[in-house]
Amino acid sequence: MKIDPSEIAKNPSPLIGLSGEATIAFGSINLKVKAGTMKKVTEFLVVDHLASYNVIMGTPWLNSMRVVPSTYHLCLKFSTPHGIKTIWGNPRVSQVKHKRCKLGPERASAVNDEVEKLLKVGSITEVRYPDWLANPVVVKNKNGKWRVCIDFTDLNKACPKDSFPLLHIDRLVKATAGNELLSFMDAFLGYNQIMMHPDDREKTAAQLIKDL
Repeated sequence: MKIDPSEIAKNPSPLIGLSGEATIAFGSINLKVKAGTMKKVTEFLVVDHLASYNVIMGTPWLNSMRVVPSTYHLCLKFSTPHGIKTIWGNPRVSQVKHKRCKLGPERASAVNDEVEKLLKVGSITEVRYPDWLANPVVVKNKNGKWRVCIDFTDLNKACPKDSFPLLHIDRLVKATAGNELLSFMDAFLGYNQIMMHPDDREKTAAQLIKDL
């Protein structure tokens, strides 16, 4: 969290976990916490211990903010000068299932060919009850061949934004200048296949001609 150790007040004190184990907090620090438009200086105990969270907000902060927590809805509600503010514990994303779009004979044939090719190499598999469902988009390349794409517009909107976008083209050219070889990999035909995490694979489900 990029905190200067000199800002930590040295006052060791024990912390007892739910299972009874004890951990020694070697100090405390006051940090400004922003929730919506509200800011509060809050005291935190500092522990040198592996954990799933960077910070844990306790009852002193909840009471000072007059927060009403709901563990069932995974949210916090509190009053601000501009009205009631809600903080969600997880993103509230509406899952989208697109209705199946009809394709012409040529486009349908192109989708079938692409499905057969991807099935043979194991890049796609069948899913029966996906929460997300997109439609294929079939466009013709300059060489006359059909390209099969999937419309992930709604899924992309639900995903966190990447804070580290690709470099500008001028920086890419400068970085490759002076090298003897330049690999384009599969850039002429499409994106390279990158294995997805198993928990996220069904989110990329699409309604293809063979009902995959």
